[in-house]
Amino acid sequence: CQMSNCLESNCLVSNCQMSNCQMSNCLESNCLVSNCQMSNCQMSNCLESNCLVSNCLESNCHLTNCHLTNCQMSNCQESNYQMRNCQVSNYQMSNCQMSNCQVSNCQMSNFQVSNC
Repeated sequence: CQMSNCLESNCLVSNCQMSNCQMSNCLESNCLVSNCQMSNCQMSNCLESNCLVSNCLESNCHLTNCHLTNCQMSNCQESNYQMRNCQVSNYQMSNCQMSNCQVSNCQMSNFQVSNC
């Protein structure tokens, strides 16, 4: 893992395995992550605010130049997950399995997905 210029505030991370994580210029505020396995995670210039992620398996995660504000994810499995130049605001996902997800140059505001 590599982290640079990152501020994290109220983070609780439990039972997590991360492999090739790179984070740069990241601010995370109220993070709760539990029972997570991430493999090739990359984040750059990312701001996350009220993040809740639980029971998640992520494999090849890429996030570049992303703002996520009130994020929640629960019981999620993602495999080849890429986001680029994205701003997401009030974002909830629950009980979701995604496989080859790609999102690029996206702005989403109140983005809710459940049981997908």
